[in-house]
Amino acid sequence: MNNKRNALILLSFITIVLTISLLNYEKKIYGNNKESIIKLINSIEGYEHYSINILEIRDFEDVRVVAFLANNSPAYMRLEKNEEENYYWNSIRVARNEDFENFIPDLPREEQPRFMIVKNQQSDIAKMEVDVNKEKVHKTFKVDQPSVSWLVFPKTDKSHFTFRNYKYYDKNGEPIER
Repeated sequence: MNNKRNALILLSFITIVLTISLLNYEKKIYGNNKESIIKLINSIEGYEHYSINILEIRDFEDVRVVAFLANNSPAYMRLEKNEEENYYWNSIRVARNEDFENFIPDLPREEQPRFMIVKNQQSDIAKMEVDVNKEKVHKTFKVDQPSVSWLVFPKTDKSHFTFRNYKYYDKNGEPIER
């Protein structure tokens, strides 16, 4: 009788512990869609209270790149797909208090390297020029609205890229100092 009582107490204790553990279990958040990406960003320490505006989600094989505004500052997040086909975050970057930023996301080796340019509606930059490995490239942007643009780097045999002579212009073609 005493053994049955002890076994019942032990079983009850184990049941209570398991129930509490399951209730307190913190479910891992993945970046599988726009809503979960916003939750994921807000779950990262230091980003809990950021206002998030997702501008673009782009997949490159098992790498997902998310362009967004964090408290209206240009930002991006890199996620990777795991074995269960869920995207977990790998890195995040915010250009605090900026209205225009060039990011170079870490993409799979098969992808041509590129700038991901994120801007908010306050940016008055309408055109950017830059020399990439001594080859001039340019990109135009819509002003007065947030946007994401991609600028693929020219192909090269070199294992690195150099960036020189950045120039920015407003919608009237006037140079902008940055």
